[in-house]
Amino acid sequence: MWPRKTSLPRAFRWLYPGMRVKRYAALAALGALCLAYGLVPFLPPPPPAPWAFGAVLLGLLLLVGGVRAMNRSMLSAFTEPEEVPERVYVRRRLEQGPKVV
Repeated sequence: MWPRKTSLPRAFRWLYPGMRVKRYAALAALGALCLAYGLVPFLPPPPPAPWAFGAVLLGLLLLVGGVRAMNRSMLSAFTEPEEVPERVYVRRRLEQGPKVV
């Protein structure tokens, strides 16, 4: 079902055109940025900390890992997590109808 020309990792299959996932990921990222930008004026200026970059990186990794684990947990009730991108791809292709050229 997937194009054989590419050897993308499973995680990148969500980025195929027409999957209707990228727009929601971008919307969530924009929302997180707006939230952070809006909260900054209410926070006191912190002293420079040498560990701040590590904390941000750790927070990002924990956020991504948590969302991924939550997604797998919820989807496992309906189907195998490895099959989800393929099922979404097939569904989106079928919604478009036959291609007439």
